[in-house]
Amino acid sequence: MKNGVKKSTIGVVCCLLFSGCSLLYPDRTHTEQMDKDSDGFFVAGEDFSVVNGDPTKEVGRDKETIQERTPLTSKQEKENLRQEMLMEELKYLEEKLPESEYQHYITYAEKFPTISERIFLLRMEGVAERNEYLASRGIEVERNAISMKEESAIKNQEILVGMSKNAVMQSWGRPIRIDTAGDPSFENERWLFYNSGEPRYIFFERGKVRGWMTKND
Repeated sequence: MKNGVKKSTIGVVCCLLFSGCSLLYPDRTHTEQMDKDSDGFFVAGEDFSVVNGDPTKEVGRDKETIQERTPLTSKQEKENLRQEMLMEELKYLEEKLPESEYQHYITYAEKFPTISERIFLLRMEGVAERNEYLASRGIEVERNAISMKEESAIKNQEILVGMSKNAVMQSWGRPIRIDTAGDPSFENERWLFYNSGEPRYIFFERGKVRGWMTKND
């Protein structure tokens, strides 16, 4: 009799304990508990199937999400920082351009897919220098990109101090000979032309006309 009473008492106590715990955590599921930690490292239904066998939906994250959730190496962190700095510099140089130069830049920007190439282009001084660089890359330059002053000189087959190589060639044609002084990257050159059999020279410093000379000068 006593044993029966004890067993009944223990059974009642156990029921109360289990029912009390269920009241503290109502309607709990495995997936909810896995997701409870604000989308932790692994998430049920995203990183693995909830049940064995074929899942009801395709399990797995896209490539961009995986990259966002994967810790970066020190090398990757440095590269990301470098790219951010380049983007900031590119934005600064683009905003700094006058409207006329910005339109010229937009016309040819797609020819330079990388950020570094566009920064290199924007660091050049003025449309004339950029046109010369474009021509050196084999990119056809629009005639209306030349300044109005140069355009007037070209029509009259004249040369101006500060003129670009591209403008000179449009005014006088291609030179017969080009002599380079020192490092070619400095573009300090002497161009030889002939006019009615008489030699004419144009002198460039850093790719810009600095003077010219004919036989009678």
